[in-house]
Amino acid sequence: MNSFFGRLVLKKRNSETMNSTPKKKSQFTWSIEDESRMNYIISEFINSGKFEINFKDIWSQFSDSQEIEYRRFVQKMCKKLVQSHHPKVKLVISRHWTKYEEKLLKDVLVEEIKMGKETCEIKWDDVLSKFKEKGGERDKKALQERYRNYIHPKVFVPGDRKRYIFSKEQTRAIIDYKANNSKIGWKEISEKLNEVIDMQNMLNKMTDKKNRLNEVIDNKANVKRIMPHCTPNQVRNKYNTLINRIKEPSDLLAFELMNF
Repeated sequence: MNSFFGRLVLKKRNSETMNSTPKKKSQFTWSIEDESRMNYIISEFINSGKFEINFKDIWSQFSDSQEIEYRRFVQKMCKKLVQSHHPKVKLVISRHWTKYEEKLLKDVLVEEIKMGKETCEIKWDDVLSKFKEKGGERDKKALQERYRNYIHPKVFVPGDRKRYIFSKEQTRAIIDYKANNSKIGWKEISEKLNEVIDMQNMLNKMTDKKNRLNEVIDNKANVKRIMPHCTPNQVRNKYNTLINRIKEPSDLLAFELMNF
């Protein structure tokens, strides 16, 4: 009986201790201006027809801060805002990649390449195992996505990918996107370019079909003119190459004189 009451007293004391422990206050503040700006960014995605939005695309427009704690704070506020004001929106949150994690993945991939493996021969279960042995905490899908989009573009079309050649129109679009919005992400730019590529591929397919119906014998016309997608990594490399050759993104005269 005494032991029973003893446990009750101990439980009560523990409860009081927990309740009396002050909660850690956030070092960041969320202003009305911050909320208005976040609302505007989300509304822009919705107006463009996107209801499944990745937070990293929102973040690229909201801030250029490299501080992880601040990013997490903004992510938390963004999640609350979406839940209360944009119920139709699905917010996709993927954990931010640190430079250390990316280096781990690169080290594993370098080991694979040194063994003489082509990109299409990489076994991702082995990569995942080695990544975890080195202290990484990601799943296989996350490793593949990071590799595909940011580290090595060849995996997009395994074993059959050369340097991506951007057209003048695509190159101009890349510069325009960055000139109009310096915080736009490489992934968002590549998605915009790929939308145009998909439309052009569809148009080419319809034209080729029409040529066959009219019995036009032309080897060039019957070739499958399918343009490949570009990756965020390729867009970033192209933009950085251009910036190294011109002083300002808005320097259209220099842009016109370039030999692409």
